[in-house]
Amino acid sequence: MKSEGAKWELKMTNNLVGMEIELMILDENGNVSNSADKLLKHAHSDGRGTHIKKECATNIIEIASKPHETISEIMAHLQEELDYLIDLCRKNRLRLLLLGTYPGKFKPRIRQDQRYMIKQKIFGKERFQIAGRVTGFHCHYSLPQAIFNQDLRILRMLYGHSANDLLLNSYNFLIAADPALSLFMQSSPFYQGKHYGKDSRLIFYRGGKALRNPSGLYAEYEEFGGLPHYLPTSFDLINLIDERFTQWKALIKNLNIGVRIFPHFDSLMDTTWNPIKINPVGTFEQRGMDMNRLDLAAAIGIMVKFSMNEIQKQRIKAEPSEIAIKEPFIV
Repeated sequence: MKSEGAKWELKMTNNLVGMEIELMILDENGNVSNSADKLLKHAHSDGRGTHIKKECATNIIEIASKPHETISEIMAHLQEELDYLIDLCRKNRLRLLLLGTYPGKFKPRIRQDQRYMIKQKIFGKERFQIAGRVTGFHCHYSLPQAIFNQDLRILRMLYGHSANDLLLNSYNFLIAADPALSLFMQSSPFYQGKHYGKDSRLIFYRGGKALRNPSGLYAEYEEFGGLPHYLPTSFDLINLIDERFTQWKALIKNLNIGVRIFPHFDSLMDTTWNPIKINPVGTFEQRGMDMNRLDLAAAIGIMVKFSMNEIQKQRIKAEPSEIAIKEPFIV
């Protein structure tokens, strides 16, 4: 990482928020339908391809909002795109499911894009099918302006700069908030026809010892998909991103499939899928939640925006404390 000095001034602008919603596609009888490409073809021809996107499996479609300063603007845009997609589904005798999992059994059709094939080879063909059986809600909040290099899509090392504290405290806060936000958005008690817990999507998508599920998608690679630990400094965060990228390159190299990590992954920050992520578009991304109703998504967006605004404008320090056992999120 290249270090840069205090010539970068911290500009406190109105930070932007963005959202992504993933939707399962069903037929008229309630069965999972691999119809995403049909819908995407119509959306692109109608000029909607910018915000309606494909996902790892052909039974899932995604709507990404434009970044806005207010949640009401985001929700208006999401509702407009969703109304269009619902109308398109009706014309094609399809339906959309706003839940984190489909309650019954099905086998997803994983796309053959190289980036998905790489993950399938690393995690295992059967295990990677979990990614096609779950849908989530992602909420973005823009990084402190000084600390993100837009051209290289990496974090800058700014020695002695206040942006470091904003980055670290925002990141640690989102880690602390993950269990609460996941609770508020949980919608998925069933996975493959069985009841595993109140949030079966989370149990199977993350997996691992803490969730008592060795069969989860990231159970054997928790550094890429599990809830990260709190970090003491912003430089530890930058080092963590570098280390995970190095690990991912090593995993690909061990496959002996003769592919380069670029252009299949656009940035060294694009090779991790943890619930809290520094996204290469220049945002904090809270991506640990189930898909659920839009009114709940709006409420989550308001909570995230308000909390992050307070942390950054009031310079609040977010740190673990024994007090939080009885009084979480106390100021």
